[in-house]
Amino acid sequence: MMDWISVKDRLPENGIGRPVVISDGKSYSLAVFSEGFWYAGRGTTFSEREIKYWMPLPEPPKGD
Repeated sequence: MMDWISVKDRLPENGIGRPVVISDGKSYSLAVFSEGFWYAGRGTTFSEREIKYWMPLPEPPKGD
């Protein structure tokens, strides 16, 4: 299990297109971080100030 990372401590790499899980402390969503914004699909954008925590997605299962 991964721990949540505070955006005050660090942000994900900018614009690499790798989705992460984000949270405002009440709910969570998948998003990509780029140019100071979190893009969560279907035109949903969050500013840097709205999101408090994030975590990388786990590696997908391996095998058949």
